[in-house]
This record gives sequence, structure tokens and C-alpha cells, in this order.
Amino acid sequence: MRLNKREQNLLWMVLLLAFGFGNWLLILPLVRSWRDVQSKIGMQQMLRDGMQGVLDRDAPQWRTEYAKLQENLGERASVFVTTADVLKKVEDVGQECGLSVPVKKTLPVIERDVFRELPVQCTIEGSLEGLVKFLHTLQTASGLITVDQIQIFPPRPQEPALLKCDLVVIALASKKEKPSS
Repeated sequence: MRLNKREQNLLWMVLLLAFGFGNWLLILPLVRSWRDVQSKIGMQQMLRDGMQGVLDRDAPQWRTEYAKLQENLGERASVFVTTADVLKKVEDVGQECGLSVPVKKTLPVIERDVFRELPVQCTIEGSLEGLVKFLHTLQTASGLITVDQIQIFPPRPQEPALLKCDLVVIALASKKEKPSS
């Protein structure tokens, strides 16, 4: 059967419309997916730029802190075996901070489940700045050592810059590291 010119044109129009509609149905989801991908990429680029800004701003400080941590890692942590070791540490830190340690006394060792407490009692004399530096250095020093009790006496009238302080320092020691005696 032969189609006349009008029917041929109508057939071509229907085919073109069907082809166009089919393409529209296929392309529309692809365009939506493309928009979603573009928005995600845009958000990720904004996040990356923000992170890069933080890295550029803070990286030098982080590098110096990391270098300090590496230096401190190289130092071996203080291992306390006896109360004499704790007394030596207190004396060393006191000398470093410009304090005198006129009275030192060892207290009985306290045995715990997996560790031992090595307490010592000391009297320290010096300036307020030296005392603060002493306490900070003792608390932040390598090794498990804490100041348990502290009593600061007011300065004497004849020596107004000299403070006297009684304190109990406790160091923790592993039960494996018992003194050989």
C-alpha cells in the first residue's frame, strides 16, 4: 500500500515526535543526575578549600608541636623503683626551679593490685614563681608522679619573698620494677 504525500508527512511527524519524546525521557534523568553530581562536587570543592585554608593557616604551628612531641618522645620516661628515686627527682626539679628542699622524708610504700605508690614528704622553700614552676614541672615531667597534698605557709616578716611549702609527692611504679634488696 502506498502512502500519499500527506500521510508520509504525518508518519514522519509522528516518528519524530516519538523519537523526541523518547530522547526527552532518557535525557531528563541524566540531566537531573548531572545537576546532583555538580552540586555534590561544588560542595566538596568548598569543603576542600576550607580545609586547605585551615591547613595553610595552622600547619606551621602543628609542625612545631609535632617536633616538640618527637623530642619529648625521645626522652625516656622516668622510672621510679624506690622512694629514693622520687626524692632525687624532687631535688632535681627543685634545683632547676631555684628552690631549696631542706626537709625530705620517705613514707611507707603502698602496694596496689598492679602498681605501687612511692610517697615522699618534702618541705620546699623559695619564691612564689619558683614554687609554681616547680609544681608545673613536676606535674608535666615524664613519669607518673603527682602532688597529693600541699600546704603553703605565709611568708615570715623577716623574709617576705620566701615561701615555705609542705607537700606529699606520690610516684607510681610497676610491681615488675621492685627494688633489688
